[in-house]
Amino acid sequence: MAYVVVTGNEQSPAALEHRLERILASHPRVLCELRLDFLDLSPAAAFHFLARLPAEMAPRLVLTQRLKASGPLAGGQCGWDVLTWQSWWRDVMALRPWFAVDLDWLVLDRLAGEAVTWQEKFRARHAFFSLHGTIAEVKEALPEMMVAARAQSAGVKIACPVESAAELVELSELSAAVAELPLHIAVAMGQAGRAWRWSRLAGDLTYFAAEAGRATAPGQETLAHVLPYLSTKQRPELYLLLGDNPENRYGEERWNQVFLKRGARARYINCPNLDEPGALWAEHALKWMGQAQIRGASVTKPYKLSFPSPTNTLKRAEQRWERANTDGAAVAAILRKEGVPVGSGVVIVGGGGAARAVEEGLRAEGYLPRLWVREGGRLGKCPVGAALVSTWPGDYQEALVQALPSQLKFRAVVDAQFSRGPADAPLSQWAAARAIPYVGGHAWWKEQARGQDRLWFGADRLGAVKEEVLKQVPASKSETLRAMALSAACGVPALIEGPALNEDTEVFLRALEHLGFTIDRDNEQSWHLYPPRSLIPPAHAIGLGEGATGLRILGALSTLMEGGPLLLSGSARLQERPADDLLLALGLESHAPWPLELPVGLALPSAISLEQSSQFATGFLIAGAGAIHRGLIPSYELHLEGELRSATYVDLTLHLLREAGFTAERDDRRVSIRAGTKLKQFKFKIERDASSLAFLEAYGRRWGLSTFFSEMRQGDAAFPLFLERLERGEVLSLKDHPDLAPPLWAAAAMNRLRLEVVEAPHLKLKESDRAGLLVEAALALGAKGETRPDGFIVDFTHAGAVRRETFLRTDGDHRMAMAFGLVGTEHPLVAPDRKDCVRKSFPNFWRVLSALEEAQPG
Repeated sequence: MAYVVVTGNEQSPAALEHRLERILASHPRVLCELRLDFLDLSPAAAFHFLARLPAEMAPRLVLTQRLKASGPLAGGQCGWDVLTWQSWWRDVMALRPWFAVDLDWLVLDRLAGEAVTWQEKFRARHAFFSLHGTIAEVKEALPEMMVAARAQSAGVKIACPVESAAELVELSELSAAVAELPLHIAVAMGQAGRAWRWSRLAGDLTYFAAEAGRATAPGQETLAHVLPYLSTKQRPELYLLLGDNPENRYGEERWNQVFLKRGARARYINCPNLDEPGALWAEHALKWMGQAQIRGASVTKPYKLSFPSPTNTLKRAEQRWERANTDGAAVAAILRKEGVPVGSGVVIVGGGGAARAVEEGLRAEGYLPRLWVREGGRLGKCPVGAALVSTWPGDYQEALVQALPSQLKFRAVVDAQFSRGPADAPLSQWAAARAIPYVGGHAWWKEQARGQDRLWFGADRLGAVKEEVLKQVPASKSETLRAMALSAACGVPALIEGPALNEDTEVFLRALEHLGFTIDRDNEQSWHLYPPRSLIPPAHAIGLGEGATGLRILGALSTLMEGGPLLLSGSARLQERPADDLLLALGLESHAPWPLELPVGLALPSAISLEQSSQFATGFLIAGAGAIHRGLIPSYELHLEGELRSATYVDLTLHLLREAGFTAERDDRRVSIRAGTKLKQFKFKIERDASSLAFLEAYGRRWGLSTFFSEMRQGDAAFPLFLERLERGEVLSLKDHPDLAPPLWAAAAMNRLRLEVVEAPHLKLKESDRAGLLVEAALALGAKGETRPDGFIVDFTHAGAVRRETFLRTDGDHRMAMAFGLVGTEHPLVAPDRKDCVRKSFPNFWRVLSALEEAQPG
């Protein structure tokens, strides 16, 4: 398909030439039609105009000449005598090798056979005869026209006004009839034909207007509007809105924004019909859409009941159409969000397609719906129910409110319409006066559209957005810090590919520079580390900010340093976090004042506790590897004491030790390291951070997206399995995965689940008291919750929607901020009290979250 922009009704040759230049510069796949008949030029003036056009324009120009005798169908304004046509056209064709010529067949074929006996050769890639008229007129004239076209090796263009699915079926049959010609074009003029113009039924050329107000046929879109969709040579996959309102652009705007974000080759187009609803309309609609290879459609009023059961979604699957109803599931999701439990009665205002669709869907979800319909033109007595759902248009709401008993009290009111916003919708005002939560049509549309999204495109539907999002997920901070520490411990240069770029790694890099490191980081995709021969701490304290991992690893490396002592300082929160295991392992007294003063060259411990953190063990294992590499000891064995918590992080350390050439093994509580292959340079390729990916996975699970995880060596890559166990209602031990508590809490909040975490007392010792903050946040959102000595319980099963602005306390903890940000996508009035703290691990988190939201409808 080529895209032709019709120039319109320019008033002068100069205006036309200016528009030609602008259109041809807009996109390489756009052709331009020169409607010479609209200029009312004499043959000489027209020839002069064409002669001075730049030669490079001609291969992208379609010359259109409709003659004065064509009458109102062609709208021709040309003033010259038709008897001059052949001589003038011969000169025009000799001038340039035009892309195509559009000939007024209705007139030329009736000039005593003059046109059809034309013996010259058209100097153009294409020539075609045009036939504009009603479907009945085209049916009558088309056979004669095709005979003439074959005789001249020309194509055919037919253009007919359409207003119904029945007419689209007829036009599709005419389109099939001309498809055998070397060039065939079928134009469906009118709002009902808007999607047709993008489909295979349109033929080889499809037409757009130069700008608004200059359309040459009903339903013709403007160049500016369609330019974003001309990025490929293929036709876009088409998804339609089937209703009766030509002004409805709400879904069209939102779906097309989503498609552009995803890089999807798709368009969503409103195609209003004037058919009577019923089985015959459904038959015609499905037939022409099948011939046009439409991929899916939304069905709205008045056609939802035209199928065997209420339908708002159609999907083409192989050679058949699948039907679905996402309206009911959408309202059920809203009711659950509002705290209306399954099994409750729900009053549905209306008896049309939308009401019936909601009734069927709510019943399938376990609610007890009852329709409230008009009797004799008026609403009768309102049924009893816990919630009210209105499917009436905004214009009818005064009548609805008048019929509602003043003493009625619902737990929620859901309003399908969005032509009247909450500020002036009578139903909204009625609910507000009674302190009843009101949910408008925008929220309903979002829920049902995301259900359609899943049906149409499946789980892996984010397209280019997913690739871009994954690029912004940070590399593993844990792996990056261990790789840097191994270079320092062993005194071996290291190449770190794809390092984590966040506050903690920046702080640790600066600490290494204080120890004499040279770091080449011109390219942030890789770092080259050049350690000094000996590690000699500076006389001043090395600041570690809030980096507990850096503190515990660097403290352990003091055993390899010379000179000294090693002075370490940190933030107020870091000073509150456990450091005693480090001090005791070095043979020092606990509760030392800050800045910490660590003697250097002390002996490595033979045992360390994992009760409070695995990072103490990691630090000494790396220090042990350094001592082996430097020839200070032949091997190192470390016994793990206390409750084995976060043991997967110890295993991650051993994995990187093996990459550095060591033999490293763990047998339950005994870890041993021996020399292996002595490398002159370490090379580490850092994976994406699994604990950061967990937040994206929690978001994706809410909306049925495919997993963001791939095979990884980090223990927290088990998060998808934890999500499945959460959905099954299992109690979750986070003994080895404390960093997964915040994203699991977010998943429970977004999906209204109960979460019980056990064997994780160390949650209180993280960047914040995570157990306490997560319970506090759950209570603020109307859920139940309590802390336990080894974890916490939160239950969002019956929590309602948040109705006032709520800032959840993070204590500056990056993982709290990300968890609360996820919940904000479900409850727009909820936000963390601090957003900046995500820089500690995931600086681009807010950008990524926005990208995910923008890549979905609503």
